[in-house]
Amino acid sequence: MQTAPVKRHALGIEHRVRAFTQHVPFRAGATLFNVLLSTMGKNGREPNWLVSDGVEGYPAMELNVSSPFQRRMFYFPRAYWQRLMGLPFGRYLAATLETGEVFLDIGANVGFYSLFAARRVGPSGRVFAFEPDPMTFESLRRSVRHNGFDWVSCVNAALSDREGQMPFYTVSDGSAHSLVPEIESRARRYSGRVEVRVTRLDDLTREGIVDPPRIDLIKIDVEGEESRTVGGMRATLEKFAYPRVWAEVRGPRGSTRAPDTYPAVARELRDLGYVPLQWKKGALRPVRDADIQGREDVLFRRP
Repeated sequence: MQTAPVKRHALGIEHRVRAFTQHVPFRAGATLFNVLLSTMGKNGREPNWLVSDGVEGYPAMELNVSSPFQRRMFYFPRAYWQRLMGLPFGRYLAATLETGEVFLDIGANVGFYSLFAARRVGPSGRVFAFEPDPMTFESLRRSVRHNGFDWVSCVNAALSDREGQMPFYTVSDGSAHSLVPEIESRARRYSGRVEVRVTRLDDLTREGIVDPPRIDLIKIDVEGEESRTVGGMRATLEKFAYPRVWAEVRGPRGSTRAPDTYPAVARELRDLGYVPLQWKKGALRPVRDADIQGREDVLFRRP
């Protein structure tokens, strides 16, 4: 993909507006603002890349403000960083990831956790970020380059237990793209689709395309594809001495397009000796299968 020029801070009204909106801590304001801009025709066909300076110590990002989702993150970085780092995975990452460690971010989106992890592990560590959507991946790639994070490797692919090209269904808000089609009554939630590369983590590590010296933590957020993603990484988990795996999973009431993915994920990982845990109030607690009813984050770890 050809790299378009990035507008710098002094050149546009966008950064002058952001000087005020960046202090807003609530996402409700971001949503209303975005709706207003959308009605003014700001959802352009051509990418409009802007540099979003970091806030509160988080890294800068390059974002396409023609995309509604990325535009919200550009104008309201504080609201989004506080939201994302306040989620269970954000808190766990901040509490446990250390200098020199290796983190795999499967379903990286624009890279908020990958960028945070890159700063945390430093040049002695590694980060591998996997994102299939081409435009979202372009933001991830640009942000890594802008920050000079040479120890981050970006892979434009979806991870599953299959190899080939597949339709990737996209949503307008940019946060829930998926390989999994919706049920007919909810198909309108998808705004489009794009063909993406699908592969196995096992293939990437065997071929040396992904070449970590070790693996400490894997995050999986793949919107319903979790069990297939885990199925395609079993050899990698064994090779790298069973690193921790954090997965967003679904119980029977967790999704219409992919309900009850937790049992298959848990079965795959229990076969390798993992046990399921959840991060609650700064501590890991055991999980009963019956506890997983909706959409939940579960950490799988070997005793």
